[in-house]
Amino acid sequence: MESEPSSESSSESTSSASSYQSNVRFPELQAYAGKTYYAVDRDSAEYPQMFPTSFTITSDTEALNVDGKQELIRNVTSDSGFIALTGEMGHSMGTTLSFEFRPLGGSDSDAVEVLNQGQRLAYSTTMPE
Repeated sequence: MESEPSSESSSESTSSASSYQSNVRFPELQAYAGKTYYAVDRDSAEYPQMFPTSFTITSDTEALNVDGKQELIRNVTSDSGFIALTGEMGHSMGTTLSFEFRPLGGSDSDAVEVLNQGQRLAYSTTMPE
């Protein structure tokens, strides 16, 4: 009868309680992951081209899909109620993606507000009419 210490499996069993979080890179994005957010009344913005028509955070929170282009998320910071994502745009100019949003309404609300250079626009998971 072998009695080898199971050092490998012990680390796995401790995380099984929160196993659904183990495939999430940025836990602060988990509530928003896997949903598509659509711009609410984008044409009313002063500079509508500053805002995507929609965005989706992938369910593993590794990437942000903005208008069909996928951007890898490098960093997430949350302060003053806003969640800021930074990522690689992957364009020849090498621009950094900076994307800030904050939840609107209660915790059960699926609406967020996106901030871009002082401009704000609301987004919702319900597709506009």
